[in-house]
Amino acid sequence: MESLDSDVRATDHHIATRPSLELIAKEDREDQEKGLPPRFGYPIDAGLNLHNSGKWVELPNGDKVWLLKIQSPEALSINLLFDSFWIPDGGKLFIYSEDKKQVHGAFTSKNNKGTKEDLA
Repeated sequence: MESLDSDVRATDHHIATRPSLELIAKEDREDQEKGLPPRFGYPIDAGLNLHNSGKWVELPNGDKVWLLKIQSPEALSINLLFDSFWIPDGGKLFIYSEDKKQVHGAFTSKNNKGTKEDLA
């Protein structure tokens, strides 16, 4: 967890587009009238990947870390879903809050979804 122990910070950031809360509330009322269960969240396709966002940083021990700060003002939570997910053997992904009090991971090659070619 070298990246968590370092002082390196994400300088590149993505601010999620704010959805229409009025439209979401209307859809939720319609769903409730149909007897459907409550919605957990609202998906926003950010289209982020290693090539169009974030920043690679090399740590003193030679590890390479990809950093990206994701913000969604007024959101109650942020959940990440990956269309394709591939980590090489030995690689690790940690997702953590800016203050590093909430840490998710390590995600490793055991969590791969698809192949390396799917990411191209």
